[in-house]
Amino acid sequence: MPAPADGFIGLAADQNETVEALRRYAEFWKIPNKPVNKIPSTDVDTIFCSGRPEQAFDGKKVVISPSGAEDAARIAQDYGLTVTTGIRMISLPVSPEAQVSIQTQAYDFQGSQIESVIASKGHAVLSRIRGRDTYLLSIDLVGAYNQLMSGLDDEPHPRFRFVTKLRGSYNLIPKFVRNGLFATRRDLRSYVRRLSLQWNASG
Repeated sequence: MPAPADGFIGLAADQNETVEALRRYAEFWKIPNKPVNKIPSTDVDTIFCSGRPEQAFDGKKVVISPSGAEDAARIAQDYGLTVTTGIRMISLPVSPEAQVSIQTQAYDFQGSQIESVIASKGHAVLSRIRGRDTYLLSIDLVGAYNQLMSGLDDEPHPRFRFVTKLRGSYNLIPKFVRNGLFATRRDLRSYVRRLSLQWNASG
């Protein structure tokens, strides 16, 4: 989900459950956000839409994530494009040291009116409509979220939920703290012993 340089990112969808899924994404990546109704407030710089937007957002940057194959076809028709679908592995860097990957249904928008902005293994992940401040995402972000959540049997660990609530970047946490935070109980005892030895050695 692209982060605005300043202000908030507005979340738009036709169902409250979909807006909530977008909100969880934004909160995880520490992106200031708020739901958008009819008229976005002046502190909203970018509108992120799950599904074809039902209204125009004049003067705002708009990012559209298709909500299924039929929705992708309607989006393509709106901008005079063609679209093909297929299962792809999408990999994108989230920091100099890490990247995130997901295998999911992808929508390949094509046409002379579109240009690739971000690509993964030759596949356009984010494209821009020429002459407009409108961007098309090639994946159904909410669908991918539901796919991920349906594969989890357990609730997220409290320590994981704690990290997602931090205001700063996860990378700001020292590596030795991160390693201990997500260790198992047995690993944690070993981690504490190593930490104690390092402390004694430095003293």
